[in-house]
Amino acid sequence: MISFDSIIVRTGYYNHNDRFYLLNKNGEIINYSVLREHKSNDSNDYKYFYYYLKSNHFINNTYFTAVSIPYRLDKHLNRDEEDELNTIEQRKSPLFVKVQLFNPNSKREFFIYEFYKEIGEDSDYVSNDFELTLDADNNRMLVISRWSDKLFVINLNTMKLTKTITLKSNYSEIGTKPISNKSTHSHKIQTYIAAGCTNGGIEQIYFDKFKHLYYVVIRHNADTNIIDKSQAWSLHILDKDFHKLQEIPFAAKEYDLYGTFLIVKQGILIPKMNNQDEEKPVYTLFSVNYSN
Repeated sequence: MISFDSIIVRTGYYNHNDRFYLLNKNGEIINYSVLREHKSNDSNDYKYFYYYLKSNHFINNTYFTAVSIPYRLDKHLNRDEEDELNTIEQRKSPLFVKVQLFNPNSKREFFIYEFYKEIGEDSDYVSNDFELTLDADNNRMLVISRWSDKLFVINLNTMKLTKTITLKSNYSEIGTKPISNKSTHSHKIQTYIAAGCTNGGIEQIYFDKFKHLYYVVIRHNADTNIIDKSQAWSLHILDKDFHKLQEIPFAAKEYDLYGTFLIVKQGILIPKMNNQDEEKPVYTLFSVNYSN
């Protein structure tokens, strides 16, 4: 939402282009933009697809996101060889893109090449599971990954990494150690599932523009079936200088750590699990007494 009079709606399908629609308060389409897949000028014709993120990534009409792993299909390679080759190319590629919406003359700008080296070694496999939030007040973009225990701070003017903060939890280890790029494709998939379903890690991050705080959702280690979304978790509250003010633990299955949290003046709205009416989500409001 831009204001009470206008809202941006984004489509999200892997098999067609992203479209952003600008609507007025009556639901009428005022304008729209299409973000088509990007093809590089490389002779091997690598492609970048826009990665689907949950958070709000707009400042005015400028949209920020991460791009997915470049891929190259080669009928002469098997799946494991293809994975290895693409991971090598991934490490040299840009991770972030910004574009001004509703401007037909706007060009995509790609930033931060070789960012994956901040998480693993050159021989490591790291999937593109990144989440980000924007802090326009301090001109920052904050980035997290399930493969890391780090919070990465990027300057929005220069689009350069300016700071890295290590996060610690009182209840769990954080981050999944990257695996070797020499691993088989099936082993990579198994590790990816484990990273999101049994290991502790950073799941989400939000900026509170009312109190100038950051909220980081930390998923705890769990000894559960990997298809069971029943991990305990905690909410980290950080000040603008990234000092941890509080870590609030939550039991499994009561609140949805994977759902979209809503930041309001009164605090933070967290979605409940096991809602009987999926079309009417139920939120609990948690007041936050800190401010910067």
